[in-house]
Amino acid sequence: MPPASYASNLATCLCHQFRRPSRNARTLPVYTRYFSASTRQRSGKEKEPVVVDLEPLSELLILRTPGPPRLRHESLRLLQHSLETKVLDDAWKQLLQSEAMDPTNIDIALVRPAIHRVSKERYVQLAQQLWKAFLKPQLFDPPPKLLSSATKQETIKAILSDKWGVTVSSDIPERLDVLVNRDFPNTRRDIFFILGKDGRILRQLSQEYQARVKVNIRSGDISINSSLENYERLRKEIRELLERVTVKEFDMSWAQRLCKFNEQFITPIARITGTYIEKKDEKTLLISALDPSSLQDARRLLFVSFDLRLRSSCSLLYNAPRGGGDPKGALHPVHEKSALPWNFREVEWGRWRNIRMRINHPDSLRADSSAILKDTLRRRIGGELQDTGGTTTGLRGILDHNDLRVPEQHRSELLTKYEAILGYLLHENSDPQPDLDMTAPEFVESKDKLQVFLTDVPGLFHFTQNLSPISDLTPEGICSPSQAQGSTGGKQAPYQTCIVKLLPSPWECPEVFDRYPPLELKFRVDPKHGIVGQPSLKVIHSSTIADTMFPSEECDVRFHCQKSIPLGILGDSANPQPKYGVTELELQRYISESTLNPLTDEKLKASQFLSVELPEWVISPPKHSEPEDGGEERNTPTRVKYISTGLEYRRELAFNWDGMKLYQTVVQAGVTGGRRSEFKLCWNNSEEVDSSAQAPRITELEDDDRAVDGIAEGNRGNLVGATPEAMAETVAVSGTEAADGIPSKPALDTVVGDF
Repeated sequence: MPPASYASNLATCLCHQFRRPSRNARTLPVYTRYFSASTRQRSGKEKEPVVVDLEPLSELLILRTPGPPRLRHESLRLLQHSLETKVLDDAWKQLLQSEAMDPTNIDIALVRPAIHRVSKERYVQLAQQLWKAFLKPQLFDPPPKLLSSATKQETIKAILSDKWGVTVSSDIPERLDVLVNRDFPNTRRDIFFILGKDGRILRQLSQEYQARVKVNIRSGDISINSSLENYERLRKEIRELLERVTVKEFDMSWAQRLCKFNEQFITPIARITGTYIEKKDEKTLLISALDPSSLQDARRLLFVSFDLRLRSSCSLLYNAPRGGGDPKGALHPVHEKSALPWNFREVEWGRWRNIRMRINHPDSLRADSSAILKDTLRRRIGGELQDTGGTTTGLRGILDHNDLRVPEQHRSELLTKYEAILGYLLHENSDPQPDLDMTAPEFVESKDKLQVFLTDVPGLFHFTQNLSPISDLTPEGICSPSQAQGSTGGKQAPYQTCIVKLLPSPWECPEVFDRYPPLELKFRVDPKHGIVGQPSLKVIHSSTIADTMFPSEECDVRFHCQKSIPLGILGDSANPQPKYGVTELELQRYISESTLNPLTDEKLKASQFLSVELPEWVISPPKHSEPEDGGEERNTPTRVKYISTGLEYRRELAFNWDGMKLYQTVVQAGVTGGRRSEFKLCWNNSEEVDSSAQAPRITELEDDDRAVDGIAEGNRGNLVGATPEAMAETVAVSGTEAADGIPSKPALDTVVGDF
């Protein structure tokens, strides 16, 4: 056996495993290796060892790889100075070059025929390939009965006849086994589908037709090395694969008056859905797919990538520090990208934090970071709140403000829900040279950065340890304290729901589709069998978001006000709007075309379209002046076709907090929506408040401790039910919206989920 420094890794391993038997010993026809079951498979009864068949010992061809030549007079030398990194890397590569796997072994394994009976032309081809594959001194285990003085031609003949048992037959046609090289050009779209599914399609075809396939992505050429018969069959298979490709146009003319399309989303959408997307012109995209479901997913993600913001508005608030002056801050990187939707994962994110000295926490809290977070908020709760004098507008006024005027007779039909969500307010952190000497208002005013709210923050689950659970089945409703106290006897089961988000179709009515509100279809999911129950449909009349930055604390808060209108089945007595909603036949069709059972369905998806009859007063009026005859307003259809844009499953645990509900939720929105946790405090208000306050872009919110501290402690006042006089003073810095200036970015509230 040669020394380890003189043989390759592959040859060394084979020598250890297959020791050359004696000449007189009986050689077994097949050698096998036995692998014992892993520790993960040993649960229960012991399993049989896995048997892996290897080549017969007599057919193995082991080669030696010559090492680097050594100098005759080699001596050690002391270095006078340190070597550069490049010199060390080159020396390291030279030392390990002899230990690398020899590609010659792979070439020999490929030229060995699977069938021992070959034609005369194929036999000559095998001999020529072996002649170029190795040198005679490299042969470690020569065929038996071969003299040491044999020539290389005699050695190759012995390998083919004795070791491999190849025989020549005149009955085999040349086109069946003689290997040929053939090239045929293809387009970039064809290469995309040939290499689809991470190359699994191409590997399967090459194994089935015993061919070696090389793809040149730049030129689009495919080189196939196989027999002429297999080449023709393989090319026919590729041609049939490409004939199944469906090409559809994606019209974007409806978006010209609203927003622009961000071409950076084409690559991630194509990678997620397995489709080929190319630009035809400024208003049209071409989508190519192998199956209709991938085509539908690509159209949905392209539609969601537009920043529409239907019936939604955003404001950015800032918690001003006590005393004079604003502290300096910086963006701290955040890496929880898996909890974000697909259209936010390609961006580097950071949370704005004040630069300050390290806080000396008690020794009992040093080991647990989540306990430090809770202690920080509790110490702020213990502080005294300063009363503000001249209040110009409050947080309640910002949340209640919207430009949609509701008729007096329909205001009682609106259901208002307030939410406070803990998390991180993230800003785009793509600046190579960040400005460190900036305050929070200067940072936000200096640049228009993309923002997203991250709810998956570690340590927040400690807030629910001392709270009383609620076991009612209506998470949307308000629960009285007496009801909550009477329902804490046993362990609470999670409330599981499936929510489908829908937007009006821009291709049905491209001129007026943005005047229709979004919809939410909610299904109750049976936790034991996964069966969805009768859904509830609601119209999102308006959605107002106020993101509050707390740079000196461990988390930020998103305040959300949603006004909705419940709908049901047309003609149903339980429908709060008997004349409006969805027909029973349409709802049955939608459910039958959807696969929503998380326990039995392999892929979860919602049907593509849903037709809904809407009340006329929920349709917003046109932005331009009304025509003289009023024809446009009267001709606006009330029956609208909606598109499913998002699917997510939520498992909620509700806790009582001073008459309100604190939800601990796990949201699973598939590959595109991500998986995240959420801590949300809800409060429903039946009284409609019409405020004329203007929604600011940046607001310094001084001493607004009740909002955040109440969530942490759980028993200190009301969240947003407090009167505006009790809120802190707000100073509007600018009157534009928070997302103004970045129309090409996706909407913040869009959650896309497909499984």
